[in-house]
Amino acid sequence: MEGFVQAFVSIFIAIDVIGIVPTFIALAGDLSEKAQRRVILQSAIFAFVVSEGFILLGDYILNLFTITSDHFKVAGGILLLVLSVRDLLSSEGFKRHTEDLGLVPLGIPLIVGPAVLTTALSLVDTVGHLNTMTAMALNILVTSVALFNANLLMRLLGKGGSTAISKIFMIILSAYAVRMIVEGLRALFG
Repeated sequence: MEGFVQAFVSIFIAIDVIGIVPTFIALAGDLSEKAQRRVILQSAIFAFVVSEGFILLGDYILNLFTITSDHFKVAGGILLLVLSVRDLLSSEGFKRHTEDLGLVPLGIPLIVGPAVLTTALSLVDTVGHLNTMTAMALNILVTSVALFNANLLMRLLGKGGSTAISKIFMIILSAYAVRMIVEGLRALFG
């Protein structure tokens, strides 16, 4: 039980559910509730499949391609930076691509990004596959429940408030992306 709790808390911190909810509002706030539910389910399923597969095969894949978690940080940071800047500069932002919004950027890399995957791989070594996989599944469920309740926050803020907050969080997401890139580059090049 102690191993599971350690895995759950570590993954919960890495996912950062509190940070994902405002980003979800920024990405999907203009969608109908039905479309939002579809995006949430899509992101949860995709994040689950990718994370559980990575827990099982991650070390093998990284070794096969000689990729490190720092490479993941740089790639994930660049992806988030491009997507957030596109949203900030476009009046349509992500809304043009709602059919895959749950896959990228919500499922990967926001819910299950480099930090989560790296955390999961390190947990496998300390608490085992079963504890790590179970903790990951439960964390994705918790994240989904939080996203399903994001509309309550949107109703409290109103359309103008949620639009303003979404732009603020896109700026924060850009800064987070830059941090990921810098951390990855610093680790790779010292």
